[in-house]
Amino acid sequence: RVLMPSLQPMAPGGGAELTPELDLWCGSKQAGDQTPDTDLPASPASSQGPTDEPLVDGELSLPRRGWLQVPKGNTDMAQRLAVWAAHPQSHAMGWMLKKHLWVWRYFELTDDRLCCFASQELCRQDVGKPLLTFSLVEVDEVATEGSELQLHFRNARACVCLRAESTWEAEDWLLAVRGAVGRALRAEFPANWDVNAMLSRNKDLARLVNKEPVPQATVDVVQRLVDHSLFCKYRTKDRRGFVPVRLQVMEVVRVQNGAAWLEYSKERSRIRDQIAGAGGLQPLEPQVITATLGEPAVVAGALGELDSGSQEHWLFHGTTEASVQGISNKEFRMDFAGRHRGTLYGKGVYLAECSSKADEYAEEDSSGLCSMLLCRAVLGRVLLNSEAKPSSDLASSCRTGGYHSVCGDRWAAVGTYREFIAYQSSQVYPAYIVRYQRVAEAGLCMSIRQAADDNDVAVA
Repeated sequence: RVLMPSLQPMAPGGGAELTPELDLWCGSKQAGDQTPDTDLPASPASSQGPTDEPLVDGELSLPRRGWLQVPKGNTDMAQRLAVWAAHPQSHAMGWMLKKHLWVWRYFELTDDRLCCFASQELCRQDVGKPLLTFSLVEVDEVATEGSELQLHFRNARACVCLRAESTWEAEDWLLAVRGAVGRALRAEFPANWDVNAMLSRNKDLARLVNKEPVPQATVDVVQRLVDHSLFCKYRTKDRRGFVPVRLQVMEVVRVQNGAAWLEYSKERSRIRDQIAGAGGLQPLEPQVITATLGEPAVVAGALGELDSGSQEHWLFHGTTEASVQGISNKEFRMDFAGRHRGTLYGKGVYLAECSSKADEYAEEDSSGLCSMLLCRAVLGRVLLNSEAKPSSDLASSCRTGGYHSVCGDRWAAVGTYREFIAYQSSQVYPAYIVRYQRVAEAGLCMSIRQAADDNDVAVA
């Protein structure tokens, strides 16, 4: 029995059979089941004529109304069917009985919610409260399987299944609900995100996640940022193999992760308000290297605007390809901190202002390419530490001292790099995946010589 946290049960009216503790069917027809979808009780619309709303400019107008089936509430048989569905040998029997445990209800889809009514009259006349209200901003995936419409909600393990009279009608509801959810969520995300793609099912990605390659103009800006922040003279204990003289960016992928972005945006606003209430902050000196590239309008146009009120910056995070995919699909996990190299400044998200520092933690894949993340990071008030051996309670001092992050100044301490550590994963958003190739000094010299031989002065 599942009571979805995003549902808001209302007082039933009109002799409704649903109760606040609703038994929701959290599954779908098993693979290979040939039972036809038409073997269902006829909907009330069958005798009343079509109930579809008119088309406006080729799209279904809102509100959209129509009949869908929901599981009957307060029945032991529904619980048994949920158990039987997990056993292939008995799923045919479960499917046969399942059709008798569904009841038709009238639904209304608006800009921000999907409401369930006991009858069409109660919806049309606005005389009854809805039995259930589904908040569209909590939806992170909309899909269909046969005649079932499946709604997945953030922070909920189960999905809500509603059934249409036919497969094509379920597809119509899919397009209408996905469009309404997309419009409801679009205000929460950057304008260039593809919300419809985020809501579509992709077995290789987490829900409400989409990844897409950026245009070449954006790749060029990332290459400039990587070149600007690369220092090849340092060889630290974290460096494995040769010190590259250049990191050649081959591909940049924009990460559209809805759940991570909402948490990040909330934390950024909280830190900005906290800083404003405390009278502002002192800028970090010297400046973060990625902020000194020049032509900030070009960088902002390609990558996105930064929030100076919370001291937001572009920073790099180097790791393995598997970790890059895991982080971009979900978020940074503090319980994984230190598994790759160590935690000199305590458990947190470690970020670098220099691409060459992040590269020390990257590993080549089978094609010879490495990956790193270009992240948005809210630094807020920064606690500067330039000790060669930092205190073990530095993270605690950061939290209790009114700071939001730590700058581990290894540049001043031992002559290498500065690192930035955030102790809340919600302070960092993995915005781009950067795939690149390490270029050795000999390879760079050969490329320059080849360009000179070809009289290509610009490349040389």
